[in-house]
Amino acid sequence: MNITKKTLSALLIMILSGTLLAGEEKSIQSKKDKKTIVKEDYVRIPVKFSLLPMIVLDKKTLVNFSLNLFGDYSTRLEGTSLGVGISIVGEDTIGAQIAAFGTITGRDMKYAQVSGLANFAGRDSTGFQGAGLFNITGGTLTGLQGAGLFNFTLKDTTGLQASSLFNISGGTVKGAQLAGIFNYAGSFKGLQASVFNIAGRKKPADKGAQIGVVNIARDVKGSQIGVFNFANNVEGVPFGLISIITNGETNADVWGDEMGMVRVSLKHGNKNFYNIYTVGTRGDTKLVSFGLGWGARTTISRFILGGDISAYNTGDSTRFFKGDQIFHASLRVYTGVKILKRLSIIGGVSYNYATNFGESSNGSPAMLKAAHDYNFDYSAKDHRFWPGFFVGVQM
Repeated sequence: MNITKKTLSALLIMILSGTLLAGEEKSIQSKKDKKTIVKEDYVRIPVKFSLLPMIVLDKKTLVNFSLNLFGDYSTRLEGTSLGVGISIVGEDTIGAQIAAFGTITGRDMKYAQVSGLANFAGRDSTGFQGAGLFNITGGTLTGLQGAGLFNFTLKDTTGLQASSLFNISGGTVKGAQLAGIFNYAGSFKGLQASVFNIAGRKKPADKGAQIGVVNIARDVKGSQIGVFNFANNVEGVPFGLISIITNGETNADVWGDEMGMVRVSLKHGNKNFYNIYTVGTRGDTKLVSFGLGWGARTTISRFILGGDISAYNTGDSTRFFKGDQIFHASLRVYTGVKILKRLSIIGGVSYNYATNFGESSNGSPAMLKAAHDYNFDYSAKDHRFWPGFFVGVQM
């Protein structure tokens, strides 16, 4: 009986050991099979010389270094491709594609694509794309695109797009877009600088600055600096000749100053910064005045505190823009108190400068004296400086 037990124990141990060994052998074989598959997938070519981009259909090639004349094709590049014609990689590039005419990577590109004409990456680009004409990335860009004409990224851009004509990024730009004519981004966190800048089709809110002639965005946590600015909301400074904030604040002021001019101003902007457009006249003369300026304000309970700077062009209403005209700049500081929900009394002080320009150049035009009768020691006959005051209402 004891012998039988020992025999059974020995057999059990042998069975278990055989099973474990068989499992280990299977695992090793599986690993070997995987390695074999990898080797069979790609034929590694350390150094390659070619005249034309020959495509081998029955084998995948993994190239480390390629020197070609009219073009080259590799399934995968892990290294460098140098050529005069077109460098084509069917799948991924890890390294550098450099060609006089163009480079194409079917999937992801990592590190660099440089060509005289154009670069294309079918999916993501990480690194640098530099081309004489244009760069295209079909996925996301992380790095730099620099082109003579334009750059295009289908999805997000993290880094810089710079070109002479335009840049387009379908997703969010985290970095900068610099172009000679046009920039577009789904949204941005950084800088857009061009003649035309458009952003904000997608959320979240744009953070940073748009600098150009025309700036268009959805919601901006930053600044728009240009001639024409358009946005739903701007939490910052919309600085331009005309800034339209669709969800902003608009006020109308009627006020009179120390020169006897009665003016009507339209203020439009966000709660802190505004553009001011002004028209005015003086009742005892034929003078009319048009002004444009910028200002900042804050509201504490029912009290208003603000300041602005404006430039005016004043002339004879019968010969405006034809005869002598006055250039008048005014810096104002004011306060006010709300007496109704949409009605406030405002008043403040100003410091002013005026000079003449137009057809006359004989020193002391009558119009300048008519618009301002002060004559301080620090004022010349054709340049005037003076302090002033104003009172009015804001609606």
